Amino acid sequence: MQDRIFFPQEVLDEWSSLDFIEVRENVLMHKKYDRKFSLRQAVYFMADVGDGSDPYNLVGRVKDEEQIKALGAEVYMGSAILGETAYQVVSGFVGTDLDIPAVVASVKKTDKASSDQGADEKDLLAKFLLENL
Repeated sequence: MQDRIFFPQEVLDEWSSLDFIEVRENVLMHKKYDRKFSLRQAVYFMADVGDGSDPYNLVGRVKDEEQIKALGAEVYMGSAILGETAYQVVSGFVGTDLDIPAVVASVKKTDKASSDQGADEKDLLAKFLLENL
């Protein structure tokens, strides 16, 4: 499975107004960090707004359009309905990092002195994203 990141639509709108990003077709380029992400429409499931039982285990997860269709869910204006369960969702895009190999190499070089020497690539990527995005 590829590493992915969720971009809420609101954040992309703000970044676009500040000229931080450029989007062409389905590729987002973050100008400051010279990073590229392949984009697909998606939603982040924030909460089960019914009884809170979350029978489909979706709260805290991101699903793209294809996955939502496969589940049989319907999304409309900040809500998703699956069966008898209503969820609060955030619309946006899921991005697949097109530059992961370069990022991992960069982080490994700059992180030699730290105690993370045994960290795997996902840990290094998470650290880079937290420090730079």
